[in-house]
Amino acid sequence: MKKLICFPCAGGNAKSFEKLSRGIHCFVICAEYSGHWSRYEEPLYHSMEDCIQYQMQELREKITLQDEIFLLGHSMGALIAFEVGKNLLNASYNVKGLYLLACKPPDEINDTDFNFEDDEEIKLFLKRINQMPDSVLNSDFFRENLLPSIRNDLRILNNFISSSSGREAIDCNIVCMCAELDSLANEMYGWQRYSKRKIKEYYYQGNHFFFHEQENTEKIIELINLEISDQVKHS
Repeated sequence: MKKLICFPCAGGNAKSFEKLSRGIHCFVICAEYSGHWSRYEEPLYHSMEDCIQYQMQELREKITLQDEIFLLGHSMGALIAFEVGKNLLNASYNVKGLYLLACKPPDEINDTDFNFEDDEEIKLFLKRINQMPDSVLNSDFFRENLLPSIRNDLRILNNFISSSSGREAIDCNIVCMCAELDSLANEMYGWQRYSKRKIKEYYYQGNHFFFHEQENTEKIIELINLEISDQVKHS
């Protein structure tokens, strides 16, 4: 069976890919991180490695060695998708392709980009990348329910980038998608160093959350469906 596994951004949730998943022609699994949204009462991850191992443990109950696996991740989720994909390949799973959205490779990300002194700096960052409107950022709901997980995600992301070393290239197709107005990742060609195959890059109008815009959503769905069909056909 063909399966697409999706990983959201820092502070994101499984519903982030609701529009995309409805149009993809395969079984879609949307990850929900511990301590987020529907898993709000569960403990937050201590580190990115903790998150990756947790995802691996969960996926072993949802995929088989016979499945044709594709992984998609947005922003921090792209790093998680790559690391999970690498782990799945090492465990002999049939990983066919990675779809990485709005994220440079770890060795190109400045280790101070996600190092914030206080919650006000986090709010300014979220406002800059258009993640949330002011009405949400200034609400009690944001402070009590969303900020703790976002703060923790940015912490483990920053620690991961700071400690990241080496560029292990994997034998897997990588498709990169980014927006020209994204201040965090308006080009992603550096991922070529992480693949033994020629990567593909696609550019879209919009900002860091370009894949939410209807026109872009439709284009991405069409692209992934063609990619998945082609990958399976030549497998």
